[in-house]
Amino acid sequence: MSNKIKINSSYIEYFASLIKDKKCSEIKKIITDLHVADIAEIINYIDNKDIEYFYKLITEKEKAAAVVVRLKSYPKKNLLKYLSAKEISKNIIQNLATDDAADIIGELATKKKRTVLSLIKNLKQSDDINDLLRYAENTAGSLMAKELIKVNENWNTIQCLKEMRKQANNIQKVYTIYVVNDNNKLLGLMSLRRLLLTEKSTAIKNIILREIISVKASEYRENVVNLMRKYNLVALPVVDDVGKLIGRITIDDVMDVAKEEAEKDYAGTMERLWIFADLFVVNVSSPNTPNLRELQSGSELDRILTACNDVNRRMSESTGQQMKPLLVKVSPDLEDAQICAVADTAISQGCAGIVATNTTLSRPANGRVMDQKGGLSGMPLRKRSTEVIHMLYAHCGTQLPIVGVGGVS
Repeated sequence: MSNKIKINSSYIEYFASLIKDKKCSEIKKIITDLHVADIAEIINYIDNKDIEYFYKLITEKEKAAAVVVRLKSYPKKNLLKYLSAKEISKNIIQNLATDDAADIIGELATKKKRTVLSLIKNLKQSDDINDLLRYAENTAGSLMAKELIKVNENWNTIQCLKEMRKQANNIQKVYTIYVVNDNNKLLGLMSLRRLLLTEKSTAIKNIILREIISVKASEYRENVVNLMRKYNLVALPVVDDVGKLIGRITIDDVMDVAKEEAEKDYAGTMERLWIFADLFVVNVSSPNTPNLRELQSGSELDRILTACNDVNRRMSESTGQQMKPLLVKVSPDLEDAQICAVADTAISQGCAGIVATNTTLSRPANGRVMDQKGGLSGMPLRKRSTEVIHMLYAHCGTQLPIVGVGGVS
């Protein structure tokens, strides 16, 4: 089992010293017990010149491939530049699902991309990846993977189970069983429970769940995200213009898109307003914006602040002006430990301060606001907002200036 740890500046410095002293055996031993996400986070922060050395100490091919998928854009591009086409094809692409493989290949220079594709031995995988690379970046086709389990409506339950076992060999996670006709047109879904409880000779067409939500490959990916959120879907089939099943999108894919879009929105807004503003406050804690508070978690907030800092640095260099102060606004509804984690992220990203707090979703036991929706401020928030300020000071000391707001009446 992989150990899950808190990656902080001290831990990064520790790895930097191990790399500097070429303690490869010790690094390999530690990496073996680390989770993929933690290894990726370490690579995201170590010096660019050390990325290739560190990465090649990951001995498990599946783990090494999964790490690349988790890397931030800049270290990922650097690593792919260092690795040869043969190394990328053999050690990374052949150990990834088609959607992740297509994303990696899509980041390569044209010549290197062609070479990597030519080195893929599995012709079906190569064809599938080539197909995915044809879709525009903002479409459902660019999100989907080709790996899925499908059964024919004319099979009986015994034949269906046999075919599913064969298909499952190439799939890490089985989300849904799709039912198609002889022309591969999507007809519906198959319930595994119902399949197991049905008589052996029963035709699949008699137990199909025909109410199904699907999208065309040309659909905008933002619409896909909204659709999966609205109907709480874990997987979504993708069809072509005539309804033939060509792939599937999972909730993991959608979450990645939502994170990327959030990152782009914050960074893009900062870039457009940079010359007009004296400072910026990253608000990931408003209760009135659906799903916004999900961005307060350490890794999501870290990504957003990294993107904003990149814009801040770039604009400073291009204009000759100083970088603008960047602050984070925290929610009073988080647990104390979560608030401290937000503060730690702000410190590690060099933020100029933390704003405590935003409005609250909690309501006083008695009062006219009990049934009202949205964020509440004023006197009902004052006690909690003050508690958060005290707690932040106790946790951060003078490392992070605190701007007290909320609870003003």
